[in-house]
Amino acid sequence: TSDSKFQLYLGPIVGVLILLFALTDAYERAELVSYDWRFNIRNSLFGLPEMDSRLGTIEIDDQTLEVEGRWQDWTRTEYIDVVRILGEYGAEMVGFDIYFIEPKTKLVSEKQLRALKSIDQQGIEGLLAKANYDQHFRHAIEKADNVYLAQYLIPVAEDAEGPVKTRPLNADQQEVLTYIRAHSPKLMVPAAESTIDRTTHFVPPIKLLREAARGFANAQTTEDFDGSRRRYPLVFQYQDILFPSI
Repeated sequence: TSDSKFQLYLGPIVGVLILLFALTDAYERAELVSYDWRFNIRNSLFGLPEMDSRLGTIEIDDQTLEVEGRWQDWTRTEYIDVVRILGEYGAEMVGFDIYFIEPKTKLVSEKQLRALKSIDQQGIEGLLAKANYDQHFRHAIEKADNVYLAQYLIPVAEDAEGPVKTRPLNADQQEVLTYIRAHSPKLMVPAAESTIDRTTHFVPPIKLLREAARGFANAQTTEDFDGSRRRYPLVFQYQDILFPSI
């Protein structure tokens, strides 16, 4: 019957498709291993690539955490010092890949409370003013006039199928989207035909800091299927809008 013939042909086709998918996964894994190996062997043979002398990085490493304490407990004070010191050294541009996307809680320590001569409203207000870390950070950014901040994107999963569904935006995100649409490069093809990495949502720096900075943009890598991060997209696509990298 036609059904039995259909099943007869369908079996080998399904088998071939499964084999192709398995080979694709194996080839991709082999390519990633080869990619890592080529970088390592290149460095072994020729040494690490020379870094542009105009560039530098400041990292939060184990020694930093030993001196400054848990990263989760940091206020904006640590970043204020970085901006101030780099400004004193004449840095032309300072780019953060840390996301300042939520207001910082005003924290008052036990030591500060015990230092007060009397616990009254005036004293408490004075402590809270000193603990307004976002405002202090804003002042530092404005004074330096060289800071660029990072915004966070949520990329579309590589195995996602169908139309890209974006999340609803609040008023602040709508304002940011209007700004990016006016200042970013334009797509040269219809949005649906683009092969640029897509994103479903974005979270900009808080407005208080964003307005003080020279600019803001994406600063993130993408994860390969083996869990490693090797790629840094220069641009993402949200709907029909391009979001350039910092």
